[in-house]
Amino acid sequence: GTSGADTGLPGIYDTAPPVIVVPGAPQGPETPSGPPQIFPSQPAVPQQPGQAPEEEQKKGTEQGEIAGGPSELDRFLSGALPDKFQASVGRYGMSFFRNPPSTFAPGNAIPVGPDYVIGPGDSFRIDVWGMVQGTWNVTVDRNGQVAIPTVGTLGVAGLTFDQLKSTISRELNKYYAGFEMNITMGQLRSIKVYVTGNAKKPGAYTLSALSTLVNALLSCGGPSETGTLRDIVVNRNGKAVARFDMYDFLMKGDKTKDIRLQPEDVIHINRVGPLAAITGNVRVPAIYELKK
Repeated sequence: GTSGADTGLPGIYDTAPPVIVVPGAPQGPETPSGPPQIFPSQPAVPQQPGQAPEEEQKKGTEQGEIAGGPSELDRFLSGALPDKFQASVGRYGMSFFRNPPSTFAPGNAIPVGPDYVIGPGDSFRIDVWGMVQGTWNVTVDRNGQVAIPTVGTLGVAGLTFDQLKSTISRELNKYYAGFEMNITMGQLRSIKVYVTGNAKKPGAYTLSALSTLVNALLSCGGPSETGTLRDIVVNRNGKAVARFDMYDFLMKGDKTKDIRLQPEDVIHINRVGPLAAITGNVRVPAIYELKK
């Protein structure tokens, strides 16, 4: 080809290749080794001495690491966390007693089980049919006795509902033959129990005879701030007949130790045990009571 010296024009290979300039695009400064940059790169931000790279900082934050400072648990226990965060963490299980019913009365229409214990104030109906027919409505008096026509007076207090049916059937067989019998509970008595220890509202409570330990705890508002949820004792006639752990009920729905109460039972709520606060990225942040 023709060189630039012959034609007076720059040759194709004598200089740097041409630069294509986009109309309206900002023109960057010239670089030492080439033409102006059309889209210059942004200058790097100088890194401070001892500062970790941005990616490492982000990773540490996602993992919940607090460099050079106390953990969230330490800040919670010392009261250094914001009030909004601290207010959302309370003792596990206490919300169960937050809105107790204003009046507690288990439905008397619930059928009693065979282990229901008969006591003064209970009433029931005896139906007999066959060779002899009759219906008697009787109430257990304060001496624990009932009066049945022809049979006379029977002591029934302390018998279970199953034992009551067997006892009355045996007594009727002494006077009648060829009959069938059925007994239906009527109005149930009320019982008085006592709640002591670290309860929110300790005292004496009158409940239905069908009431259980959990029913009594709801009536008294549950444990106080110093009361335990994991060691609640039921004393009967001077002996501990049950020890109840509310965590079994709240976490597993296990009511096997939620016994039915008897008159003059004493429910004692012991002092709270060791506590551990769990906060941060967990499913149920709360203050948990540890079992001794």
